Amino acid sequence: MDFRHWAADLRRQNRIWIEGDRILRFTAFEVRRRPEEVVAQLRAALLAAGWRL
Repeated sequence: MDFRHWAADLRRQNRIWIEGDRILRFTAFEVRRRPEEVVAQLRAALLAAGWRL
């Protein structure tokens, strides 16, 4: 990834954050090989956002 794409990605993520949304990022390896960790993080994020599970 070149600098311009990287900088654009950072600006886009900042805009998403400012608008009140959050992004969780996972590698394909984590999703396939560590799904329990992915689910735990998703659950923690939803609870932190006020969801009742």
